[in-house]
Amino acid sequence: DLKRAIHVSRGSTLEAPRPAKFQLPAHPVIYEPPDMPHKSVERIFETSPKSLFHVLFGDKSAVFQLLYHERRAQRIAQGPWTQLEQKGEGQGLMQRDFSFQIDYTDIFRRQRQANVVDSQVIDVLNDHVCYVVSDYKTPWHLPHHAAFKLVKKIVITHVAKSRCKLAIYTAVQWSHAPAFSKGLVERQATDDLDLDALDLADLVADQVRKLGPSARTRKAVQIFGHVGQQTSVSLFSSADGALPTRHAIKQRTLGTIVWERTSSFLETAVSVIMMWTFALLKKTWSIASANSIILSLLALSILANVFMSGKDASEWWTERGAAKYMARLGVGPNTMMSKAVFIADLEDAVRVGGGERGESSPWYVSFPLLMSISIFVHTTNTSPATQHSLP
Repeated sequence: DLKRAIHVSRGSTLEAPRPAKFQLPAHPVIYEPPDMPHKSVERIFETSPKSLFHVLFGDKSAVFQLLYHERRAQRIAQGPWTQLEQKGEGQGLMQRDFSFQIDYTDIFRRQRQANVVDSQVIDVLNDHVCYVVSDYKTPWHLPHHAAFKLVKKIVITHVAKSRCKLAIYTAVQWSHAPAFSKGLVERQATDDLDLDALDLADLVADQVRKLGPSARTRKAVQIFGHVGQQTSVSLFSSADGALPTRHAIKQRTLGTIVWERTSSFLETAVSVIMMWTFALLKKTWSIASANSIILSLLALSILANVFMSGKDASEWWTERGAAKYMARLGVGPNTMMSKAVFIADLEDAVRVGGGERGESSPWYVSFPLLMSISIFVHTTNTSPATQHSLP
């Protein structure tokens, strides 16, 4: 029936339907960059992921310039974001460069100045949900600095409404590793990356605090700018860097790294030994009593007696063995000499019973006669003529 009335519901329109409003994920977004298991920093911020992304990487943001300024960099220039040619997955969406000058000391202790260029690449740009930016730095302060790069993956993910998580992953990427010192240099580079990530998180927290607890994304975009709209280079002035230095980068040679690692190991070993000693003394004092102290002293006395007795017994046994060995060789004490009596003793013995006037006793009168006879007999037995006359 063509004449039937057409009823149009209230609120209907002939215009094209409007796109549905963007819905935030109901659960926190989890993202971990591949091949980078070491997480240096993880912080929760009471702001949206898009706001934090503009705080860090907006065209007007000076967060990284302030960080370079704290590292004693000079003539800091922040380049604009430029589109990258998409040649394949993992090539990144946009890139910008940081150029600066730094003073350093060469191997001959001469002051030099180097021009350094670092870069940042946006790997993932999923509005309001997930942002991933790679930060590549030149380790000008470490040995073999031309052979590797310091890499940070800055990950911003959605947690809840007006709440996001900042996670910074770090790694050392070698272009050609040295033969012997790779482990030492990489360990020091990892420590420097951890300190740099902590400083960056603290600096971001200061900027978010200045932005306000209930600031909307539009305010963050107005203050820190859009991403990729600026085409000129932004130069940093020292008047903008009124921030205290957190962790100043120290230039290190290979010998300096070896010395610091050795000193740190020795300090750790000494501290561990002291802790164990104090713990043992504390435990001993807690269980000590009068009876245990007496028993301990008794045990020490027994051990001392056993030690001394064993030492004396060992000396006696050694002398006994030596005497037996000498006896087997025919070397021994003279039995005649062992039975000898001193003449003075004999005189004293035969004088016993004599008068006070010096009268000789009968034994004393017989003594010289016996002595002469014994000498004569001894001489006769030991003379050569007598020995030859014997049958």
